[in-house]
Parts: sequence; C-alpha cells; structure tokens
Amino acid sequence: MRNTIAKYLWGNTPPPPPPELTDDLVFEIIKLLPLRNALQYSCVSKNFRSYITGPSFAREHALLSSESASAAPPSGRIIIFHCSAYEPMLFTVLNSPVESNPVTVAAEASIMASCNGVFLLRLKPYHYFVLNPFTGGNMFLGYNIPSQHASVGLAVDFPADPSSPSFKVVIAEHRETVMRFTVVVPSGGEMVKSEVEFTCTRAQFTGMDDGSIRPVYAHGRLHWLGDEADKILVFDVEKERARIINGPIRKHKPHGFYKRVDKWFGLAKGSLHFVYVLPEEIVVHTHDHRKGKWRLAHRIPNMCERGKNNVLRDGVPVYFDGEQLFLHLRVMVRGGGVWMYNLKSREWTKTGGKVGGWADWDQNFYGYIPTLANVSYGKDVETLLQECPPQHKDLYYQFKRTFLGLQQLLR
Repeated sequence: MRNTIAKYLWGNTPPPPPPELTDDLVFEIIKLLPLRNALQYSCVSKNFRSYITGPSFAREHALLSSESASAAPPSGRIIIFHCSAYEPMLFTVLNSPVESNPVTVAAEASIMASCNGVFLLRLKPYHYFVLNPFTGGNMFLGYNIPSQHASVGLAVDFPADPSSPSFKVVIAEHRETVMRFTVVVPSGGEMVKSEVEFTCTRAQFTGMDDGSIRPVYAHGRLHWLGDEADKILVFDVEKERARIINGPIRKHKPHGFYKRVDKWFGLAKGSLHFVYVLPEEIVVHTHDHRKGKWRLAHRIPNMCERGKNNVLRDGVPVYFDGEQLFLHLRVMVRGGGVWMYNLKSREWTKTGGKVGGWADWDQNFYGYIPTLANVSYGKDVETLLQECPPQHKDLYYQFKRTFLGLQQLLR
C-alpha cells in the first residue's frame, strides 16, 4: 500500500481519475439547493436546462422545500413576512439576521390568500391579481370575489402537463345552513367557474366569515379549522367535494382553552399543524395525513408574563415551520414585536423587522417559499396597460408598483 501511494506522490504514474457523477445523481443534489442557486445550473448544458425548466423539477423542488425547509438563515428557504392590515402598504421581513427596513408598496393592496409561493392580491375596489414574485408571472383574475362573509382559498399545484392550470381559486360562502363553494379556474385566457353546495352548520365555522381562520392547502385539499378546533371543513379541489373531519381538540379541552384562544393553523414540513396558547405553555399538534389522526407534538414554555390581576400579557402564535415558532407580542412586553422559539436550542430570541402592537390587531403573517409555479394563463399587467383606457391605467400602475415592491422584499 505504501509503495502504491509513493508511486502516486513521487513517481510518474498519475492518480486514478475521480468517479464521475451521473446526471441523475447531480439532479438529486440540485433539487436540495435553494431555488435561485439551482436555476444557475440550467446554463451548464441543454440536458440540465431541459430538466430544470421542466414541470417535474418545479414539482419536486417545491415538495422538498415545503417538507424540509427551515426559516432560519442561511438556508433562505422560508421567508416570514408581515403585512399590516392597519397600514396595508407596509411589508416587513421578520426572520432576517438583522432588523430589516420595511418595504413600502405604493398601492393599497391586500393579500387575500397564498399557497406554494403564489399570492392572490386585491387592489381596491375589486381588482384581483395572481402573482408569483420569484418568476415575475402575474395574471389578472377577471372575477369579482364577494368581499363580505366569504373565505378565499388558493390551491397551487405543479401539473405534469404544462398546459394544465397550476392554480385554482376557491370561494366559500355561508348561505344559511348551506356552504357554497365556487371554484374559479383559468381556461383559454378566461376564468371558468363551477359551484358546489354542502350542508354545514354555520355556528361551527364563524371564523370563515371574519377572516380569523384562513384556509390551508395540503394534499390536494383546502382545510378550514372550526371555531372550537374540534372540526375541520375539508374541500377536495380536484373532485370538488366537501366533508367534515375531526379536529385536533376532540373530547376534553385543556384547562384554559376556549373558543377565542390565540391560535395558529397552517402547514409545516408537509403536514397540518395546530398551535394554541395556554397560560403556562404553548401546545403544538400535528396531523398524520396517512392515518388521519392528530397527535401532540410539542409543549413550549410560554414566554408571556402576567400583568395586573394575574392577566396574561397577550402573545399570539403567527407562524410555525416545524422547527421554529413565531410569537407576536401585541403589548410592550420585552419590547413587543415578534419573538422566535427554536425547538433545538429551546431559546426565545427576538426577530428582525418592526411590527406594531395593539393599534394593528388584524395583522397578517405569511411564510413564503419561492417556487416556479406558473400563473401566466391570461392577461398580465403589461398587457392590461397596453389595452386599457386611460382612466384605468393608474390602477394597473398601482399593481405594477405593488408587484415590484413584493419582488424587492421576497426575491
């Protein structure tokens, strides 16, 4: 063995060539990279470009990102950002290593829904756009969504057929004892709708009316959490069928749990999660999609302090990514703002970004994972600016400024 090594070091015999990596193995590695870095490999060869720009890469990369991403830098996979409802022109990144400067968008735009790196934006009074900030793709929805007593969900997938639409907008409205679902899908440059009705008790899902509970898209279905967290309204987007399944809180509610308890319902690492705040701890439940059951996942010590008369200072869970919990302190406890709990280090740290308190009760927090989801199936903002009459140009310029502001924040 020594003689062999000596030959390579001191002799004329060249060392053996390193083993070659096959394209398939390289593609598996590329899928694990942040999207911006992965796209750079499309310049290597025609074979690389064909794979990276194809629908299978977009679908596989988005799936891996959602299941294994962590919000902590330097991974850069998930960006947690805040959209003020009191000041709808203000967007702020929270999980920055340093305090970020708010990005001001020159239009009163609000985010109606988000899914897989795509947003549904509303510009006053009733103009709606679907936007992917990473690719720059955008589309004018051309459909009037009811503004009152309606919950809007966005379902974004990555179909193998590029001609198939990648997104659907689902509008849920209560009509006495009936829930009406309207599914809006792009087709041939136009929006096509279908309607489905489902018998449902309104009293169980009042959070759908006031916007306190937003639908969560997972496994081809939109999920609305019931007020008591004991029921979940599920709508299958492909089959256009609705049903009710068991929620995370079933028989015996924990001491301190009540209807309006501060809670969060969303997707983390590919699974539904439910987070709620009790006086002494913050409890996290996760859903096993295959078994159809909920289980207790984590108990986190509550950092909120008690004020006068033993009243708990307000702390609201605003996002959970499977590894870190973000808690918004709406009063000036420990300086207020948003704090992050790391499950590994078991420590609370304050995030970057300035977030208001009581003056902005209905603040919205979103997790953003960049994807290659295609949303360009109809007229985009540039086409509208060319075709619209002069009196409408200001509105579309507002959306363009909103669009560029979000790109500045998220790309």
